[in-house]
Amino acid sequence: MPHPHEHRGSHHHGGTKQSGEAEPSWKSLERMNRFQEPEARRIIEDLGLPPGSRGLDVGCGVGLYGLWLAEAVGNGGHVVGIEPEEERVEAARSLVGGRLDSKRLAFREGDGTSIPEPARSFEWIWCGDVLHHIVETEQALKEFLRVVRPGGRIIIKESQVLSALFLPGHPELERRIQLAEIRRTLEEGGGRSFQERRQTTLASLRAVGLADVAVRTYLLERRAPLGAADHDYIQSTVFTRNWGERLRELLTPEDWKQRSTLCDAGSPENMIAVRFRPAGAFAFFNLPMHALTNARVEVANFWKDAGAFEESIIERASIHERIAALERALVARLPFARSIDPRISSAIKSLKRTSGQMPIDSIGSEFGMSRQHLTRKFQEHVGISPKFFARVVRMQDMLRRVENVRDVDWCTLALDSGYYDQAHMIDDFRDLCGISPARYLASAFR
Repeated sequence: MPHPHEHRGSHHHGGTKQSGEAEPSWKSLERMNRFQEPEARRIIEDLGLPPGSRGLDVGCGVGLYGLWLAEAVGNGGHVVGIEPEEERVEAARSLVGGRLDSKRLAFREGDGTSIPEPARSFEWIWCGDVLHHIVETEQALKEFLRVVRPGGRIIIKESQVLSALFLPGHPELERRIQLAEIRRTLEEGGGRSFQERRQTTLASLRAVGLADVAVRTYLLERRAPLGAADHDYIQSTVFTRNWGERLRELLTPEDWKQRSTLCDAGSPENMIAVRFRPAGAFAFFNLPMHALTNARVEVANFWKDAGAFEESIIERASIHERIAALERALVARLPFARSIDPRISSAIKSLKRTSGQMPIDSIGSEFGMSRQHLTRKFQEHVGISPKFFARVVRMQDMLRRVENVRDVDWCTLALDSGYYDQAHMIDDFRDLCGISPARYLASAFR
Protein backbone atom coordinates (compact mmCIF):
# COMPACT_ATOMS: atom_id res chain seq x y z
CA MET A 1 0.00 0.00 0.00
CA PRO A 2 1.95 3.02 -1.15
CA HIS A 3 1.39 6.10 1.00
CA PRO A 4 3.57 9.06 -0.08
CA HIS A 5 3.31 11.14 3.03
CA GLU A 6 4.88 14.52 3.32
CA HIS A 7 5.11 17.83 1.49
CA ARG A 8 6.66 20.85 3.23
CA GLY A 9 6.83 24.13 2.25
CA SER A 10 -14.33 25.09 7.01
CA HIS A 11 -12.88 21.44 6.47
CA HIS A 12 -14.46 18.03 7.29
CA HIS A 13 -13.20 14.48 7.40
CA GLY A 14 -14.54 11.28 8.88
CA GLY A 15 -17.82 9.39 8.75
CA THR A 16 -20.03 6.81 10.37
CA LYS A 17 -20.42 3.09 10.11
CA GLN A 18 -22.55 1.89 7.24
CA SER A 19 -24.13 -0.97 9.11
CA GLY A 20 -24.82 -2.05 12.63
CA GLU A 21 -24.73 0.24 15.64
CA ALA A 22 -23.80 3.86 14.95
CA GLU A 23 -20.43 5.03 16.20
CA PRO A 24 -18.93 8.52 16.61
CA SER A 25 -17.82 10.14 13.36
CA TRP A 26 -14.28 10.54 14.68
CA LYS A 27 -13.76 6.81 15.21
CA SER A 28 -12.56 6.23 11.64
CA LEU A 29 -9.94 8.96 12.16
CA GLU A 30 -8.62 7.18 15.22
CA ARG A 31 -8.40 3.92 13.25
CA MET A 32 -6.46 5.60 10.44
CA ASN A 33 -4.04 7.28 12.86
CA ARG A 34 -3.34 4.06 14.74
CA PHE A 35 -2.90 2.19 11.44
CA GLN A 36 -0.31 4.77 10.34
CA GLU A 37 1.33 5.20 13.74
CA PRO A 38 4.71 3.52 12.99
CA GLU A 39 5.23 5.56 9.81
CA ALA A 40 3.75 8.76 11.29
CA ARG A 41 6.15 8.61 14.23
CA ARG A 42 9.05 8.04 11.83
CA ILE A 43 7.98 11.04 9.74
CA ILE A 44 7.86 13.22 12.84
CA GLU A 45 11.26 11.95 13.98
CA ASP A 46 12.75 12.62 10.52
CA LEU A 47 11.46 16.20 10.64
CA GLY A 48 13.82 16.98 13.50
CA LEU A 49 11.48 19.56 15.04
CA PRO A 50 13.40 21.92 17.35
CA PRO A 51 13.21 20.90 21.03
CA GLY A 52 11.02 23.33 22.98
CA SER A 53 9.41 24.71 19.83
CA ARG A 54 5.79 25.84 19.45
CA GLY A 55 3.69 24.26 16.73
CA LEU A 56 0.13 24.16 15.37
CA ASP A 57 -1.69 20.98 14.32
CA VAL A 58 -4.38 22.04 11.81
CA GLY A 59 -7.27 19.58 11.65
CA CYS A 60 -6.04 17.69 14.70
CA GLY A 61 -8.84 15.09 14.54
CA VAL A 62 -8.67 12.82 17.58
CA GLY A 63 -5.38 14.34 18.74
CA LEU A 64 -2.96 11.48 18.14
CA TYR A 65 -0.76 13.42 15.70
CA GLY A 66 -0.74 16.30 18.18
CA LEU A 67 0.36 13.94 20.96
CA TRP A 68 3.23 12.50 18.91
CA LEU A 69 4.32 15.99 17.84
CA ALA A 70 4.26 17.22 21.44
CA GLU A 71 6.33 14.24 22.53
CA ALA A 72 8.84 15.06 19.78
CA VAL A 73 9.41 18.68 20.85
CA GLY A 74 9.81 17.72 24.49
CA ASN A 75 9.00 19.29 27.85
CA GLY A 76 9.67 22.88 26.84
CA GLY A 77 7.56 22.71 23.71
CA HIS A 78 3.91 23.45 23.12
CA VAL A 79 1.50 22.12 20.47
CA VAL A 80 -1.96 23.53 19.79
CA GLY A 81 -4.44 21.37 17.88
CA ILE A 82 -7.44 22.97 16.20
CA GLU A 83 -10.61 21.38 14.79
CA PRO A 84 -13.76 23.14 13.53
CA GLU A 85 -16.12 20.63 15.16
CA GLU A 86 -16.67 20.66 18.92
CA GLU A 87 -17.31 16.87 18.94
CA ARG A 88 -13.81 16.15 17.68
CA VAL A 89 -12.18 18.65 19.99
CA GLU A 90 -13.83 16.86 22.90
CA ALA A 91 -12.81 13.49 21.45
CA ALA A 92 -9.16 14.64 21.27
CA ARG A 93 -9.27 15.92 24.84
CA SER A 94 -10.82 12.68 26.01
CA LEU A 95 -8.46 10.39 24.08
CA VAL A 96 -5.08 12.07 24.61
CA GLY A 97 -5.67 15.30 26.52
CA GLY A 98 -4.66 13.79 29.85
CA ARG A 99 -1.47 12.23 28.53
CA LEU A 100 0.51 15.48 28.68
CA ASP A 101 0.29 18.70 30.65
CA SER A 102 -1.92 21.34 29.01
CA LYS A 103 1.16 23.58 28.77
CA ARG A 104 2.56 21.06 26.29
CA LEU A 105 -0.60 20.06 24.38
CA ALA A 106 -3.95 21.82 24.04
CA PHE A 107 -6.98 21.39 21.78
CA ARG A 108 -9.49 24.05 20.79
CA GLU A 109 -12.04 24.85 18.13
CA GLY A 110 -10.65 26.52 15.04
CA ASP A 111 -10.89 26.53 11.25
CA GLY A 112 -7.89 26.08 8.99
CA THR A 113 -9.10 28.88 6.70
CA SER A 114 -9.43 31.34 9.59
CA ILE A 115 -7.00 30.35 12.31
CA PRO A 116 -7.84 31.97 15.67
CA GLU A 117 -4.20 32.80 16.46
CA PRO A 118 -2.07 35.94 16.12
CA ALA A 119 0.35 36.33 13.22
CA ARG A 120 3.78 34.70 13.58
CA SER A 121 2.67 32.59 16.55
CA PHE A 122 4.26 29.25 15.63
CA GLU A 123 7.62 27.91 14.57
CA TRP A 124 6.00 25.18 12.52
CA ILE A 125 2.58 24.15 11.17
CA TRP A 126 1.51 20.50 10.77
CA CYS A 127 -1.47 19.56 8.59
CA GLY A 128 -1.85 15.79 8.48
CA ASP A 129 -4.26 14.10 6.03
CA VAL A 130 -6.47 17.18 6.03
CA LEU A 131 -5.49 19.66 3.30
CA HIS A 132 -7.27 17.72 0.55
CA HIS A 133 -10.51 18.09 2.55
CA ILE A 134 -10.23 21.90 2.66
CA VAL A 135 -11.94 23.20 -0.48
CA GLU A 136 -10.46 26.70 0.02
CA THR A 137 -6.95 25.27 -0.16
CA GLU A 138 -5.13 28.50 -1.01
CA GLN A 139 -6.96 30.42 1.72
CA ALA A 140 -5.85 27.80 4.26
CA LEU A 141 -2.24 27.91 3.06
CA LYS A 142 -2.24 31.72 3.30
CA GLU A 143 -3.43 31.37 6.88
CA PHE A 144 -0.59 28.93 7.55
CA LEU A 145 1.84 31.52 6.19
CA ARG A 146 0.28 34.21 8.36
CA VAL A 147 0.65 32.38 11.66
CA VAL A 148 4.07 30.78 11.07
CA ARG A 149 7.15 32.73 12.07
CA PRO A 150 9.69 33.86 9.45
CA GLY A 151 11.97 30.94 8.66
CA GLY A 152 9.44 28.49 10.08
CA ARG A 153 8.16 25.33 8.45
CA ILE A 154 4.82 24.27 6.98
CA ILE A 155 4.45 20.48 6.90
CA ILE A 156 1.71 18.92 4.77
CA LYS A 157 1.28 15.16 5.18
CA GLU A 158 -0.96 13.37 2.69
CA SER A 159 -1.70 9.64 2.42
CA GLN A 160 -2.53 7.67 -0.73
CA VAL A 161 -1.14 10.22 -3.17
CA LEU A 162 -0.66 7.11 -5.29
CA SER A 163 -3.34 4.44 -5.49
CA ALA A 164 -3.35 2.18 -2.46
CA LEU A 165 -3.44 -1.61 -2.78
CA PHE A 166 -5.82 -3.42 -0.45
CA LEU A 167 -6.91 -6.30 -2.69
CA PRO A 168 -3.76 -8.01 -4.01
CA GLY A 169 -4.67 -10.36 -6.81
CA HIS A 170 -7.70 -8.30 -7.87
CA PRO A 171 -6.17 -5.21 -9.53
CA GLU A 172 -8.99 -4.56 -12.02
CA LEU A 173 -11.73 -4.79 -9.40
CA GLU A 174 -9.82 -2.55 -7.02
CA ARG A 175 -9.25 0.00 -9.75
CA ARG A 176 -13.01 0.13 -10.48
CA ILE A 177 -13.71 0.55 -6.76
CA GLN A 178 -11.19 3.40 -6.63
CA LEU A 179 -12.83 5.07 -9.63
CA ALA A 180 -16.18 4.80 -7.83
CA GLU A 181 -14.57 6.45 -4.79
CA ILE A 182 -13.28 9.25 -7.01
CA ARG A 183 -16.77 9.89 -8.42
CA ARG A 184 -18.28 9.84 -4.94
CA THR A 185 -15.90 12.47 -3.53
CA LEU A 186 -16.24 14.96 -6.41
CA GLU A 187 -18.99 16.98 -4.72
CA GLU A 188 -17.34 16.99 -1.30
CA GLY A 189 -14.06 18.06 -2.92
CA GLY A 190 -15.59 21.03 -4.75
CA GLY A 191 -15.70 19.27 -8.12
CA ARG A 192 -12.30 17.64 -7.72
CA SER A 193 -11.70 14.19 -6.24
CA PHE A 194 -9.68 13.80 -3.07
CA GLN A 195 -6.98 11.95 -5.00
CA GLU A 196 -6.71 14.80 -7.50
CA ARG A 197 -6.52 17.30 -4.66
CA ARG A 198 -3.79 15.25 -2.95
CA GLN A 199 -1.79 15.05 -6.16
CA THR A 200 -1.95 18.84 -6.72
CA THR A 201 -0.62 19.72 -3.26
CA LEU A 202 2.71 20.87 -4.66
CA ALA A 203 0.98 23.18 -7.14
CA SER A 204 -1.12 24.63 -4.31
CA LEU A 205 1.99 25.32 -2.23
CA ARG A 206 3.67 27.14 -5.10
CA ALA A 207 0.50 29.09 -5.89
CA VAL A 208 0.76 30.90 -2.54
CA GLY A 209 4.43 31.70 -3.03
CA LEU A 210 6.11 28.77 -1.30
CA ALA A 211 9.11 28.14 -3.56
CA ASP A 212 11.43 26.22 -1.24
CA VAL A 213 9.45 22.97 -1.19
CA ALA A 214 10.93 19.59 -0.28
CA VAL A 215 9.13 16.27 -0.75
CA ARG A 216 9.64 13.00 1.14
CA THR A 217 7.90 9.76 0.28
CA TYR A 218 7.22 6.97 2.76
CA LEU A 219 5.94 3.50 1.92
CA LEU A 220 3.32 2.08 4.25
CA GLU A 221 3.27 -1.69 3.81
CA ARG A 222 1.46 -4.37 5.78
CA ARG A 223 1.62 -8.14 5.33
CA ALA A 224 -0.46 -10.93 6.84
CA PRO A 225 -0.89 -11.81 9.59
CA LEU A 226 -2.20 -8.32 10.32
CA GLY A 227 -1.96 -6.70 13.72
CA ALA A 228 -5.16 -5.66 15.49
CA ALA A 229 -4.89 -1.97 14.50
CA ASP A 230 -4.15 -2.85 10.87
CA HIS A 231 -7.03 -5.31 10.62
CA ASP A 232 -9.45 -2.89 12.32
CA TYR A 233 -8.59 -0.06 9.92
CA ILE A 234 -8.73 -2.13 6.74
CA GLN A 235 -11.92 -3.97 7.69
CA SER A 236 -13.87 -1.21 9.43
CA THR A 237 -12.69 1.95 7.68
CA VAL A 238 -11.65 0.84 4.19
CA PHE A 239 -13.91 -2.13 3.47
CA THR A 240 -17.00 -1.28 5.55
CA ARG A 241 -17.02 2.52 5.50
CA ASN A 242 -15.12 3.78 2.45
CA TRP A 243 -16.11 0.87 0.20
CA GLY A 244 -19.49 0.30 1.86
CA GLU A 245 -23.06 1.08 0.90
CA ARG A 246 -22.22 4.53 -0.40
CA LEU A 247 -20.44 2.93 -3.38
CA ARG A 248 -23.14 0.37 -4.22
CA GLU A 249 -24.88 2.56 -6.80
CA LEU A 250 -21.54 3.46 -8.39
CA LEU A 251 -20.53 -0.16 -9.04
CA THR A 252 -22.06 -2.76 -11.35
CA PRO A 253 -24.02 -5.54 -9.62
CA GLU A 254 -21.25 -8.01 -10.48
CA ASP A 255 -18.53 -5.76 -9.05
CA TRP A 256 -20.58 -5.15 -5.90
CA LYS A 257 -21.05 -8.90 -5.45
CA GLN A 258 -17.34 -9.56 -5.87
CA ARG A 259 -16.46 -6.68 -3.53
CA SER A 260 -18.85 -8.09 -0.91
CA THR A 261 -17.36 -11.57 -1.21
CA LEU A 262 -13.84 -10.22 -0.67
CA CYS A 263 -14.49 -7.44 1.84
CA ASP A 264 -17.52 -8.27 4.01
CA ALA A 265 -16.52 -10.18 7.13
CA GLY A 266 -20.02 -11.65 7.34
CA SER A 267 -20.28 -12.70 3.70
CA PRO A 268 -21.54 -16.29 3.21
CA GLU A 269 -18.67 -16.72 0.76
CA ASN A 270 -16.10 -15.38 3.21
CA MET A 271 -13.29 -17.79 3.95
CA ILE A 272 -10.48 -18.33 6.41
CA ALA A 273 -7.21 -19.69 5.09
CA VAL A 274 -4.48 -21.48 7.00
CA ARG A 275 -1.05 -21.23 5.43
CA PHE A 276 1.12 -24.14 6.52
CA ARG A 277 4.86 -24.23 6.08
CA PRO A 278 6.11 -26.85 3.59
CA ALA A 279 5.29 -30.28 5.08
CA GLY A 280 3.46 -28.60 7.97
CA ALA A 281 0.01 -29.84 6.96
CA PHE A 282 1.38 -33.39 6.74
CA ALA A 283 1.80 -33.40 10.51
CA PHE A 284 -1.83 -32.46 11.14
CA PHE A 285 -3.77 -34.53 8.64
CA ASN A 286 -3.70 -38.29 8.20
CA LEU A 287 -3.48 -38.46 4.42
CA PRO A 288 -0.81 -37.85 1.76
CA MET A 289 -0.51 -34.19 0.85
CA HIS A 290 -0.66 -34.84 -2.90
CA ALA A 291 -4.28 -35.87 -2.32
CA LEU A 292 -5.00 -32.20 -1.50
CA THR A 293 -2.92 -30.59 -4.23
CA ASN A 294 -5.04 -28.43 -6.58
CA ALA A 295 -8.14 -30.15 -5.22
CA ARG A 296 -11.24 -29.15 -3.32
CA VAL A 297 -11.65 -31.69 -0.53
CA GLU A 298 -14.39 -31.82 2.09
CA VAL A 299 -13.16 -31.37 5.67
CA ALA A 300 -14.79 -34.70 6.62
CA ASN A 301 -12.18 -36.48 4.49
CA PHE A 302 -9.35 -35.51 6.81
CA TRP A 303 -10.91 -34.19 10.04
CA LYS A 304 -12.76 -36.33 12.56
CA ASP A 305 -16.05 -34.81 13.78
CA ALA A 306 -15.91 -32.37 10.87
CA GLY A 307 -19.48 -31.18 11.41
CA ALA A 308 -18.87 -30.08 14.99
CA PHE A 309 -15.56 -28.51 13.95
CA GLU A 310 -17.15 -26.47 11.16
CA GLU A 311 -20.01 -25.39 13.41
CA SER A 312 -17.56 -24.21 16.08
CA ILE A 313 -16.02 -21.87 13.49
CA ILE A 314 -19.17 -20.65 11.74
CA GLU A 315 -21.06 -19.80 14.94
CA ARG A 316 -18.45 -17.23 15.98
CA ALA A 317 -19.59 -13.63 15.59
CA SER A 318 -16.40 -12.04 14.30
CA ILE A 319 -13.49 -12.98 12.10
CA HIS A 320 -11.14 -12.65 15.09
CA GLU A 321 -13.20 -15.18 17.06
CA ARG A 322 -13.28 -17.56 14.09
CA ILE A 323 -9.52 -17.40 13.69
CA ALA A 324 -9.04 -17.97 17.43
CA ALA A 325 -11.38 -21.00 17.33
CA LEU A 326 -9.50 -22.44 14.36
CA GLU A 327 -6.15 -21.93 16.08
CA ARG A 328 -7.42 -23.70 19.21
CA ALA A 329 -8.63 -26.64 17.14
CA LEU A 330 -5.25 -26.99 15.43
CA VAL A 331 -3.32 -26.66 18.68
CA ALA A 332 -5.50 -29.42 20.17
CA ARG A 333 -4.26 -31.76 17.41
CA LEU A 334 -0.57 -31.14 18.12
CA PRO A 335 -0.19 -34.03 20.61
CA PHE A 336 -1.37 -36.38 17.86
CA ALA A 337 0.72 -34.86 15.06
CA ARG A 338 2.62 -37.17 12.69
CA SER A 339 6.39 -36.99 12.61
CA ILE A 340 7.91 -35.39 9.54
CA ASP A 341 10.69 -37.37 7.85
CA PRO A 342 13.87 -35.46 8.84
CA ARG A 343 15.34 -36.10 5.39
CA ILE A 344 12.43 -34.19 3.81
CA SER A 345 12.80 -31.36 6.34
CA SER A 346 16.50 -31.15 5.45
CA ALA A 347 15.75 -31.25 1.71
CA ILE A 348 13.30 -28.35 2.10
CA LYS A 349 15.94 -26.33 3.99
CA SER A 350 18.57 -27.08 1.33
CA LEU A 351 16.32 -25.89 -1.49
CA LYS A 352 15.39 -22.72 0.39
CA ARG A 353 19.02 -22.02 1.29
CA THR A 354 20.06 -22.24 -2.36
CA SER A 355 17.00 -20.37 -3.69
CA GLY A 356 15.85 -23.52 -5.45
CA GLN A 357 19.10 -23.97 -7.37
CA MET A 358 20.47 -27.11 -5.69
CA PRO A 359 20.20 -30.06 -8.14
CA ILE A 360 17.57 -32.60 -7.12
CA ASP A 361 19.97 -35.52 -7.69
CA SER A 362 22.46 -33.87 -5.29
CA ILE A 363 19.77 -33.66 -2.62
CA GLY A 364 18.92 -37.33 -3.06
CA SER A 365 22.57 -38.31 -2.83
CA GLU A 366 23.12 -36.17 0.26
CA PHE A 367 20.33 -37.97 2.12
CA GLY A 368 20.86 -41.45 0.66
CA MET A 369 17.67 -41.46 -1.41
CA SER A 370 17.14 -42.23 -5.07
CA ARG A 371 15.48 -39.50 -7.14
CA GLN A 372 12.31 -41.59 -7.38
CA HIS A 373 12.17 -42.25 -3.64
CA LEU A 374 12.84 -38.57 -2.83
CA THR A 375 10.08 -37.52 -5.21
CA ARG A 376 7.61 -39.97 -3.70
CA LYS A 377 8.36 -38.90 -0.12
CA PHE A 378 8.32 -35.22 -1.09
CA GLN A 379 4.89 -35.53 -2.71
CA GLU A 380 3.61 -37.35 0.35
CA HIS A 381 4.89 -34.66 2.73
CA VAL A 382 4.62 -31.45 0.67
CA GLY A 383 2.11 -32.31 -2.04
CA ILE A 384 4.36 -31.51 -5.01
CA SER A 385 7.61 -32.87 -6.42
CA PRO A 386 10.97 -31.50 -5.24
CA LYS A 387 11.58 -30.18 -8.76
CA PHE A 388 8.36 -28.16 -8.76
CA PHE A 389 9.05 -26.98 -5.20
CA ALA A 390 12.48 -25.78 -6.35
CA ARG A 391 10.83 -23.79 -9.15
CA VAL A 392 8.48 -22.13 -6.68
CA VAL A 393 11.31 -21.28 -4.26
CA ARG A 394 13.38 -19.83 -7.10
CA MET A 395 10.44 -17.70 -8.27
CA GLN A 396 9.76 -16.44 -4.75
CA ASP A 397 13.40 -15.41 -4.47
CA MET A 398 13.18 -13.54 -7.77
CA LEU A 399 10.03 -11.71 -6.70
CA ARG A 400 11.70 -10.61 -3.48
CA ARG A 401 14.67 -9.29 -5.43
CA VAL A 402 12.55 -7.14 -7.77
CA GLU A 403 10.30 -5.81 -5.01
CA ASN A 404 10.22 -1.98 -5.14
CA VAL A 405 12.64 -1.97 -8.12
CA ARG A 406 11.39 -0.08 -11.18
CA ASP A 407 14.15 -0.85 -13.67
CA VAL A 408 14.90 -4.57 -13.60
CA ASP A 409 17.65 -6.17 -15.68
CA TRP A 410 15.67 -9.34 -16.38
CA CYS A 411 18.47 -10.99 -18.35
CA THR A 412 21.01 -10.68 -15.54
CA LEU A 413 18.40 -11.69 -12.98
CA ALA A 414 17.50 -14.79 -15.02
CA LEU A 415 21.12 -15.93 -15.18
CA ASP A 416 21.72 -15.17 -11.49
CA SER A 417 18.64 -17.23 -10.65
CA GLY A 418 19.95 -20.28 -12.49
CA TYR A 419 17.93 -20.06 -15.71
CA TYR A 420 19.57 -21.01 -19.00
CA ASP A 421 18.48 -17.70 -20.52
CA GLN A 422 15.87 -14.95 -20.21
CA ALA A 423 13.37 -16.78 -22.44
CA HIS A 424 13.28 -19.76 -20.07
CA MET A 425 12.77 -17.40 -17.12
CA ILE A 426 9.86 -15.65 -18.88
CA ASP A 427 8.17 -18.98 -19.62
CA ASP A 428 8.57 -20.06 -15.98
CA PHE A 429 7.29 -16.67 -14.78
CA ARG A 430 4.16 -16.95 -16.92
CA ASP A 431 3.58 -20.53 -15.82
CA LEU A 432 3.88 -19.82 -12.09
CA CYS A 433 2.59 -16.23 -11.85
CA GLY A 434 0.07 -16.15 -14.67
CA ILE A 435 1.48 -12.99 -16.28
CA SER A 436 4.71 -11.88 -17.92
CA PRO A 437 7.52 -10.23 -15.91
CA ALA A 438 6.85 -6.92 -17.69
CA ARG A 439 3.15 -6.95 -16.80
CA TYR A 440 3.96 -7.93 -13.22
CA LEU A 441 6.32 -4.98 -12.86
CA ALA A 442 3.84 -2.60 -14.50
CA SER A 443 1.08 -3.66 -12.10
CA ALA A 444 3.38 -3.17 -9.10
CA PHE A 445 3.95 0.49 -10.04
CA ARG A 446 0.57 1.35 -11.57
